[in-house]
Amino acid sequence: MTCVTVHRFRWVACQLDELKKCTKRRKTLDYILESLPATLEGTYDQILSRIPPADASGAAKLLLWLAFANQPLHIDYLGVIVEFDMDKRDFDTDGRLSSSEDVLKICSSLVTRMNDNTVQLAHASVKTYVLEKKRTIQSNIIMDPSIGDKFMGQCCLSYLLHTRENLLEKDSPSIWKSYQGSLIRYAAMHWARHHLRSRESWNVDDLQQMKNLFVQDSFAFQNWIKVYNFEADPFPTRQMKGQSLLWCSALHGITSIVEWQLPSVIVMITSISTYNAYTQ
Repeated sequence: MTCVTVHRFRWVACQLDELKKCTKRRKTLDYILESLPATLEGTYDQILSRIPPADASGAAKLLLWLAFANQPLHIDYLGVIVEFDMDKRDFDTDGRLSSSEDVLKICSSLVTRMNDNTVQLAHASVKTYVLEKKRTIQSNIIMDPSIGDKFMGQCCLSYLLHTRENLLEKDSPSIWKSYQGSLIRYAAMHWARHHLRSRESWNVDDLQQMKNLFVQDSFAFQNWIKVYNFEADPFPTRQMKGQSLLWCSALHGITSIVEWQLPSVIVMITSISTYNAYTQ
C-alpha cells in the first residue's frame, strides 16, 4: 500500500471524526462538509487551530513529547508534562490538569490511548507532521520540533531535581501503582539521551542544571541512581554499579560533566600519591 493511499485513509478518518462531532442538522452538515480541508496537512492544521487558547501551550508540549519519546508514555506522565515551564525550568502547579484524562481532550484526534494506559500519536503521519516544521497553535504558541529533545531533557532533569518521590522504599500496592505512572521512571532512564541529542544548543544554564544533579550526597543524585538501576535491572550491564560522579557521567557520555569533574579527581589522585610517597 503506497504512502499516498495510507494518507488518504487517514484523511478520511479525520473527516469522519469531525462529522461525528457536529449536530445532525442539514445546515450544520453542509457547513462542515464545505469547510473540510482538502489535504491531510490542512486537516491537522485545522485540528490545531481548534484547540482552545488555554490549552494551546499544553498541546504543544504534549505533541512534542509524544513525537520525541524513546518509548510509549503512560498517560499520567503526560499529565505532569503540561506543568513544565521551560523558561523557569520548573513545574507550575497552576498549570496542573484536573485529571490526566484531559490529555486526550487537549490533543483531540491527534492522539490515541492504548490498553496499557500509554498514549501515542494516532498515526505515523501525525509524527511526520509534528517533526516536519514549526506549527502554530493559536496565534502566539509555536510548536517547534528543533527544541524537542532539549525541552524533554530539561523537563526530565528538572523533575529529577525537584521531585521528592522515593517510591522504591515502600512496599505496598498503592505505592507501586503510583510508581508505574510516575514521570520519574522515564526521567531517570532517558534525560541524558535527550540532553545529548541537543548538546549543540547547550548554554551556561543547561550545564549548571546538570551540575546540580551531580552532587554526590544529594537526594536527587542518589534517587536517580536508585530508580535507574531498578528500571535497568533486567540488563545488569546497564546499571550504575558505582556511585562515583565521574563514573556515572562517563557511563552516560556526558563529557561536559566529565571535564568539569576531572580537575578535582586529578587533585585527589595527586594527594593520594603524595601521601603514599611520604609514608613509604
